[in-house]
Amino acid sequence: MAAHAILGLGVGAMALVLAVSAVTVRGGPVAALSVLAAAMVIGAGFNGASFLDFGAALSSLLMSLLALGALTRYLVCAHLLGSGPPSN
Repeated sequence: MAAHAILGLGVGAMALVLAVSAVTVRGGPVAALSVLAAAMVIGAGFNGASFLDFGAALSSLLMSLLALGALTRYLVCAHLLGSGPPSN
């Protein structure tokens, strides 16, 4: 559990760094999706902690749905960044 918590904190920190970088460098829909994904990662972390504290199955479900939502937003960002004009 400790390793899982450490990895989760690392993912949360990286999500925040990515969101800040997207806002300062890119802007537009990529920045908005990155910020939303970071919020979902943080929400997943809180629901994971809630699951460990209370053991409610709903917290586990919300954690997994928020993680899936963050993953889909990051995939859309990767698609948007990859579909730009070709460079010469």
